[in-house]
Amino acid sequence: MALNLWQLKVIKTPHYKVFYPPGYHQPAIELAYYLETYHDSVINLIGYDPGTICVGIQDLGLLTTGFADPISNRIIVMASIPLPYDFYIGSLRNWWRLVGIHEFTHISHLRMVYGWNRFLYYLFGAATLPNMISPGWIIEGITVFTESQYVPYEGRLNDGLYHDYMKVLTYYDRVPSLTEITYYPYEFPLDNIYLFGGTLFDYINHRYGRHMLGKFLRAYSSKACRVPILPYFDLDHIARYTFGKSWPTIWKDWRSHLRTSRYKFNGIRLTNDGWYVACPVMKDGKIFYLRRYGYKGAPLHTEQVWTLTTYDIETGQEKSLLTNLPFMPLLSVEGDSLYYVIYKLRFGYPNTYDDGWGYESELWVYNLHTGERHPILQDALCCFTVDDGTIYYAKNCGHMCDIYKYEGDRITHISHHNANIGELIATPVGLIVSYKRYNTSWNIGILDQQTRTIKPLIATPWVEKSPILQDSLLFYTANYGKTYRIYAYSLNSGHIYRVCNTGVALYPIPRGDTLYYVSLYPEGFDLTKVKLTLIRLDTSSLYCLEEEIPQLPSFNKSIAIRTGHFVEDCIPLVIPQVRLPIAYYNMMTGWNIGLLTYSNDVMGYSTLLTYWGYSLKTHKITPYLELSVMLPVPISWTVIYDAGLSMEVHIPYHRTLSSLWRHGSISLSYNKGMVGAELQLDFSSGMNYYCFTIGNRGVDYWTDITIQRHLPTHRIWVRFSRGYGHPHSSKVEIGGLHHYFTVECELPYRVFKLHKGWWNPNLYIEDIFLIPFAYYAQIGGHTSRWMLGLLVSPELGILYQPRIVAPTFGIAYTSEANWQILFEIRVPTLSKRSNQPHYRVYPR
Repeated sequence: MALNLWQLKVIKTPHYKVFYPPGYHQPAIELAYYLETYHDSVINLIGYDPGTICVGIQDLGLLTTGFADPISNRIIVMASIPLPYDFYIGSLRNWWRLVGIHEFTHISHLRMVYGWNRFLYYLFGAATLPNMISPGWIIEGITVFTESQYVPYEGRLNDGLYHDYMKVLTYYDRVPSLTEITYYPYEFPLDNIYLFGGTLFDYINHRYGRHMLGKFLRAYSSKACRVPILPYFDLDHIARYTFGKSWPTIWKDWRSHLRTSRYKFNGIRLTNDGWYVACPVMKDGKIFYLRRYGYKGAPLHTEQVWTLTTYDIETGQEKSLLTNLPFMPLLSVEGDSLYYVIYKLRFGYPNTYDDGWGYESELWVYNLHTGERHPILQDALCCFTVDDGTIYYAKNCGHMCDIYKYEGDRITHISHHNANIGELIATPVGLIVSYKRYNTSWNIGILDQQTRTIKPLIATPWVEKSPILQDSLLFYTANYGKTYRIYAYSLNSGHIYRVCNTGVALYPIPRGDTLYYVSLYPEGFDLTKVKLTLIRLDTSSLYCLEEEIPQLPSFNKSIAIRTGHFVEDCIPLVIPQVRLPIAYYNMMTGWNIGLLTYSNDVMGYSTLLTYWGYSLKTHKITPYLELSVMLPVPISWTVIYDAGLSMEVHIPYHRTLSSLWRHGSISLSYNKGMVGAELQLDFSSGMNYYCFTIGNRGVDYWTDITIQRHLPTHRIWVRFSRGYGHPHSSKVEIGGLHHYFTVECELPYRVFKLHKGWWNPNLYIEDIFLIPFAYYAQIGGHTSRWMLGLLVSPELGILYQPRIVAPTFGIAYTSEANWQILFEIRVPTLSKRSNQPHYRVYPR
């Protein structure tokens, strides 16, 4: 069921308040245990105790994440355990420990205040936290470093893939500059600030000592004067004080250090598209796989797309079968049927993150001859396999799992296990699984058909996954020695062989004496092949690091565990976390001075924004209050008092991700005597997006139809509007109230991938777009106005923030036979209305 405020439960430890839904008591205890266990260690490393922290547990279904909010001093964690194909998580033994350490590091770092900044913080609140004005590679780099310090086989720096990618970049001489990682252009890898920041901090740890990291962060947080446009007086000043060198010099030293690393690659690259590749399977000389890539169709507007692709190993030709579906990285092929899984939304999950909707999965089958496809099964399955038409699938719940069989429209429960299962493979010897017991890595085993238990086959402290059987050899991927390679396990002798001793190797597909696999390149992952050879592996080296003893968390008796009340979730709402003095000029009231405050609760149900202004001309105080509340989930209420009362009720509805209709919402409003309503429906088909909106407020009414077509380098955006009121356009000024019909069209096209920046002054230009546009308006049924023009829009990164603004300028020819100069500042989307261009907010 959806999570409502009054259902919350609370447990309190000396340093944390953990809020959780009914049924999540054990995860709450586990998260609180690991937060308390590593609390002092993280503080000793970072150098700051942020006080009592509020922590919320929510559930998104099959998707998982976590985030820290330093403004409100809170952490939110999703309950699902990451699966083996979640490479961005890295090596994982306990999700609650990993995410707890990571997010608490954020809070300790970003809420750090020393020196004169303490005065600013106490006066103005969390908006003046100094460490928040930092590059992303510092903010995420220190957390990646910290999460990897306490358990030998856990964390992204202990996983190996990050260090492998740095070796790949060095091998191809593609290590980016310091400015490039600060403003990280929209390219592979998408987790670049985690990768570059984490590996850089790891280098600093070995070069200067771990204590120097905390010294730098403390020194930076005590610097009261921020000059992010000139790092020479800002970041570099603190770096010279701490390390004796500026950041560009440290970066140069690190690049020189990387050149001493050894990297060997002798595979043959088969594809050249890069980005992310997952779950390749082979049938009749063709490899079927999923690829996820990103693109930009307009300034400041990024998208990601999944494609289901086939590669013919004889001709080398690629063909896209399905595009822009919400694929899960799971595939299986049998006969003429290709099975794939997509995410499915269902209401009733305990979260406010997605309005109470959670992600489940739906299994589809695609006919390789006819191209027809249809759904088979919907459930919260996390992996599956097909054996002679029978589908076996697994569902995880906490640290446990159930395996089911789907045959002839009938579901049968097979077995229950005290482990998570991430992969299932049907073989002649039985079901082979990638499984994970409590506080262990992913290992490989086989399901005993008699006892219905998992019998370990390969179970070391390292990650072992992606099993595939050929004859008596079980091929799999492992990160032995913090390097991802492909290995083979003999079912006859029990010996382990190294199969691919070249580059990064994932997802093995053996075929005769050739091994096909996925390797890593500067542009991302691609299909690769190499001659299959077997080299006997000495397994004694796999246990060289001390391993923890898997045991359930148990608090020391000296730590008092108390329960709380759901009302405690609302206490932060009445304590302003941001207090900013504001001054502005108004034609009616002259100069105004006042105080703006902002606060929110722990779990995301409510926010409160207030402004108390005093007019120097009229000597009157003007209050403004805006309270947003989600109650009950998913209905949100916004109440505003501004010389009168207004209110809006918003009711969202999320449709299945794979259907034509994807999202809808109804909004009802009351604004100082005027009643309004709006209905919005979003549709999608492939790379085409459609939106329909109809609404009215008072005497105004409007009907909008928006069409978008996304292409790799550009998009087409068209909007048709019909209504009564004030036509909305940023280019043509039309005063008064009218019956109107308008058509607006933009065709943004990326003409330059400039990717040029400077460290001093700190500025980055990413891409430059040309935007031909047209606007037509018919006013009152007889007066027509139109405009044709061309805009130039460069994407700028400033203040250590990428793609934060796009100053757009151009020229247009109007219906009045005039040439008009245009200029506007475009910023990333601030509106949830998808029928509008992403960079604008149109007031209704």
